[in-house]
Amino acid sequence: MEKLLTYFLLIMAVISIVIALFFYVVSIQLIFGVMALLDIFVLIMIFRLHFVNDGRIKKEKKRFFNTRSRKIPPKSKSRNDEMIESNFLAKIENLNGEERDALATIAKQIGGGFPNADKIECDSFSFSMAEGHLVGLGLYKQGLTSFPDAIGNLVSLKQLSLSDNELSSVPDIMGNLKTLETLYLTNNALTSIPEIFTLMTRLKVLDLSENEFFSVPESLGNLLSLDKLDLSSNRLSSIPETIGNLVNLRELDLSENQLFSLPDTMGNLKSLNILVLRDNKLSFFPDVIPRMTQLQELDLDSNQLSSIPETIGQLSDLQKLLLLNNQLSQLPDAIGELTTLKELRLDNNALTFLPETIVTLKSLQILDLRFNQLTTLSRTIRQWIKDLEKNGCTVLE
Repeated sequence: MEKLLTYFLLIMAVISIVIALFFYVVSIQLIFGVMALLDIFVLIMIFRLHFVNDGRIKKEKKRFFNTRSRKIPPKSKSRNDEMIESNFLAKIENLNGEERDALATIAKQIGGGFPNADKIECDSFSFSMAEGHLVGLGLYKQGLTSFPDAIGNLVSLKQLSLSDNELSSVPDIMGNLKTLETLYLTNNALTSIPEIFTLMTRLKVLDLSENEFFSVPESLGNLLSLDKLDLSSNRLSSIPETIGNLVNLRELDLSENQLFSLPDTMGNLKSLNILVLRDNKLSFFPDVIPRMTQLQELDLDSNQLSSIPETIGQLSDLQKLLLLNNQLSQLPDAIGELTTLKELRLDNNALTFLPETIVTLKSLQILDLRFNQLTTLSRTIRQWIKDLEKNGCTVLE
């Protein structure tokens, strides 16, 4: 556009010069002077457009490219980041010196501070203090690929969660945590259970679910204070005999493994209230189960069971029995002895009839009979089902 304007003004200047010369020849000097001034103005405009603007554009281009090539300085800490760090350090200033330094080191490793909490759960991202000591630490889902060494200096720690990270091993420094009572290591990439766990003799809760364990060490039986043990979603094909030493165990989850049987010593777990064996390869009902007389919940969902023994009647405190997704063709008469049952799931089996003794189960709140072959039920059982529904039981047929 500027080039066209330049050419136009140049043509106008030439025409003005020709006209000016004409009036000079005919001696009309006034008009000649005016035309001369117009020529000067036109020439000035041409000079400005062609040279001055061109120089300015080149100068702007130079400045732009110089700016692009200039190195951008590294981003400094924002005022907000500094405030977060300052607030976090203020929160932990009353901690024991070594523990405070260790926690500050961990905070730097994960990229910032984290909140205070009263208790550490499996999915906690927080810390807890008591009497000037760090007693709980949760580093849930922080993308950790290695164990923070500074944790080994937290000798007063009672609760620790490192769940949902990418840890493949546990260092020996963990053995320093002799006061630890709760440890969550669920959903990592651990392939073996380290022997150093046996030094944590105060452990009450140990969650090692969703890892890559193929075996459990015999030394696990030394954790005599264990109240809850979760080994679900691993690759276990057997459990060591020493598990029978854990006589204080109340909850045991062995679901989603590859177990074909249970060790006979598990019959020693007289305090066990909850046993989860879902999604294994059990083809026979384990003989040791009826000896766990304190059982309240038994989950045998998705195995390969074809029958249930009469000894199940010994579980007189049982409130929840899950036998769905098996190959059961009948139930034992002893099922009627489980009078405290509140939930009975028998769906997805091959049952063709129900024993008459089942009508003694009057406390049921959930009864699932779906996807069987129960084409004919006795009048007594039909009336029992109606009575259950009247009392608020959910019956699924």
